[in-house]
Amino acid sequence: MKTIIVPTDFSAAAENSAEYAAGLAHFFGARMVLVNACSLMSVSYDVPFSQETISQMYAMSQESLQNLKERLLKKHGTGLAIECVSGIGSEFEIITNTAQTAKADIIVMGVFGEAGPLKERFIGGTALTIARNQTIPTFIIPSEVSYKPIRRISFACDLEQSGQAELLYKAKLFCQVFHANLEIVNVGDLSAVDVSYKMAHHVQQELQFNNLIHSTVYIDGIDAVRELEDYFKNNPTDLIMLSPQKHNPFYYLFNNSVTRSLTFHSKLPILAIH
Repeated sequence: MKTIIVPTDFSAAAENSAEYAAGLAHFFGARMVLVNACSLMSVSYDVPFSQETISQMYAMSQESLQNLKERLLKKHGTGLAIECVSGIGSEFEIITNTAQTAKADIIVMGVFGEAGPLKERFIGGTALTIARNQTIPTFIIPSEVSYKPIRRISFACDLEQSGQAELLYKAKLFCQVFHANLEIVNVGDLSAVDVSYKMAHHVQQELQFNNLIHSTVYIDGIDAVRELEDYFKNNPTDLIMLSPQKHNPFYYLFNNSVTRSLTFHSKLPILAIH
């Protein structure tokens, strides 16, 4: 892990995610790239923008990024490598372009920890759009979450779905780089699946992950969101890993109320992988 992209709108939630990213940067010895998009989309198209106005917006963005950089360096030490990028355009466009140019390994974004119209819009907007549509692994950090070493990763998946082998391999790689244990959490209707088939999956995982401390949990239920919320309340973890791929039923965990529910109620960092 060499490069961490940290989008910010200078809100408290975004600053908290920058603090979390700084912890990851120290752990990996990686550089941070703070990104702010000067978006004109929120203003009526009838309003003309002069070059002077755009230049002023860009300058304000740069100043705010530098201030954030100085706060992070003051708190985390001058050895932290931080770059600042401002861009004119949509948040998705600027974040995507910066991630590609910087050859980002991960993206770290914040979300608010309490519901409300503006906050729900944020959660249903850029952070989840990036998580769904970027192939780069994306951390989603609730505002109450502070960085701590990741020693336990819980991968919520459906072992009966296609494409899980590759995702499990990626989960294993993340556990290796974090020196973390892996917990595979499978939610489904156990009555509808032959128990021997489940055991065959378990044996396969034992062989696949024989060099990694891991466990497999089968949760009987059809409401994945409710079951996961209840499970993580009683079985805390350092990181919840999900895959928002369209062929994966957990893709729907990244749609509006479902993800909002997991993020708010579990108050745990989430990592989206593809």
